[in-house]
Amino acid sequence: MSEPGAVERAAGVEAIAELFERLSGVEELALHLDEELTNYPAGGPWHWTGLDADQRRALWVELDTFVTWLQNRILNHLQERTMWIAPCWYQHEEAVELLTALMVAHKAAYHPKSKKASFQPVEWFTRALWPTIEVFKRESTFIGCLDAREHSQTHTMGVQLTAGGDAFAQFVDADAAAAAGVTADGEVLDEG
Repeated sequence: MSEPGAVERAAGVEAIAELFERLSGVEELALHLDEELTNYPAGGPWHWTGLDADQRRALWVELDTFVTWLQNRILNHLQERTMWIAPCWYQHEEAVELLTALMVAHKAAYHPKSKKASFQPVEWFTRALWPTIEVFKRESTFIGCLDAREHSQTHTMGVQLTAGGDAFAQFVDADAAAAAGVTADGEVLDEG
């Protein structure tokens, strides 16, 4: 015969073990949430003003790759120069914000885990890409640069961009340094 209460104790031990397992899962989830909230500012990992130096550098590199692809794959084939992106795009703050939004929308439309057919890629073109390019056209965002009146750039028919050029790398280094509160040479910026 079994000891009195042994079944109840075994059930209690099993319930406690299950609670510890569930608690471990909750702790892991809390750690992931804490990491997400700590590593990404309000507004998300694409909100420039909330990013630290390393996050800005990573976003610049990601955006440079996207802009290079966009210009070389799609826009370079358009005859209207006002719809091209100039190599100095990163020096135009309003363009950086619009291109960042366009990149984020592109990521959402072409989500890598989705295997279902959808209208999202078409919507990216019609609701995101072409309206953004129309803003660049209407505001003549890059035309001065493409006509070699700004940033000392010269271009002929078509614009082929190259990701990660020296001027871009210098710009990103200076931007990351400023975000860290130092100059590109490592001197501490005056906070006053």
